[in-house]
Amino acid sequence: MRRKKYTSTLSRISTVLPKVFKNISKKGRNSSKILELKMNWEKILGDDLSKDIFVESIRKINNQNTLIIISNKISLLEISFSSEIIIKKINNYFNEPIIENIKFKKSLHY
Repeated sequence: MRRKKYTSTLSRISTVLPKVFKNISKKGRNSSKILELKMNWEKILGDDLSKDIFVESIRKINNQNTLIIISNKISLLEISFSSEIIIKKINNYFNEPIIENIKFKKSLHY
């Protein structure tokens, strides 16, 4: 017999929040960093860079934290030349070395 994933009655927020935060913590320890990075993206990078590129995820590749950035711009190669500047700005914002590498991906959705 299958169990329903929803309830027909109202629940207290104190019973719902632990379930929500449990799911967030399962995604990895970087999920809170990604959320903070996405929320403060323009503040961290400035208007020049932030309008062309967007954060997708942080992944562990070859034992290094790699930021995956997506963009729909044709000049993605030119944007990739500023990867050292992006890494420096992000690490300065968090006051610790969060990102060690950046990978750029082309996206058609943005």
